[in-house]
Amino acid sequence: MTATEARMAVALAQQEGWNPGLNDAEVFLAVNQEGMLCIHFDGQPIGFSSVMRYDSRYAFFGLYMVQEEFRKLGFGMAMTQKRLEMAGKRCIGLDGVTENVTIYSHIGFRSSYRNIRFCMPEAIVEQCLANSQLEQHSDITVIPLSSVSPHLLTAFDRFYFQACRSHFLKVWCYQEDVIALAAQYQGELAGYIVIRPCVIGSKIGPLFAQSRAIAESLLFTALALSNRPPFYLDIPEPNQNAINLANDNKMVIISEVMRMYRGTPPPINLAGVYGITSLEMG
Repeated sequence: MTATEARMAVALAQQEGWNPGLNDAEVFLAVNQEGMLCIHFDGQPIGFSSVMRYDSRYAFFGLYMVQEEFRKLGFGMAMTQKRLEMAGKRCIGLDGVTENVTIYSHIGFRSSYRNIRFCMPEAIVEQCLANSQLEQHSDITVIPLSSVSPHLLTAFDRFYFQACRSHFLKVWCYQEDVIALAAQYQGELAGYIVIRPCVIGSKIGPLFAQSRAIAESLLFTALALSNRPPFYLDIPEPNQNAINLANDNKMVIISEVMRMYRGTPPPINLAGVYGITSLEMG
């Protein structure tokens, strides 16, 4: 996929209501140029998809779109077959919209759990920040993520993601206009958060933390630094502490996707995933 085609893919994502990040085209190419795919008809790009091969064991499918007039003509499946070929014997993850779950099941994917998207409108953010002043955790320190060594960040991230992704983190966490913070508990790295600007508001992800208190400290500190509401957060349903955090802070459910796997995924500590990285990258 060329840079022009990547921008076209993000523009189509915006048209479809996906609310992409402002830097997504450049970031996706920087971390995954070989895995960004485009299909053409009559010399024109008509569909886009991606396969992110994180390591020899795990890959992730995302950014799957075909222009409306070319749907149900086999172009999408052609891209998927190419992605399956590129993924090889790796376990593959994806976040599928409800209407496509049956289609994915026919090619070997199995439903695992829902990722639920919550929204924090500006009024809710203001209330959360006011409430956060009432509850301070003296043993939790929030610092810039840039203060954490890349090696330490990568090692911490691996507890909550299915592969080591050092190069990805170097790009994702330091893209233009992001807010990226880390939390220390008793002097040790205990969580981190990234908020990236989107066409509408901002998306939070990842938000990984060893406890709800740490996740809230990161979240409220990051929200106080950002001026781009509303905020969107994708939470894995099995993490009840994360769901409770969202509900207790009056976040609003706006959509959901099904996390599916083809093969057995590497184990992670899902209890520490308070927000996934993105629906496009896992």
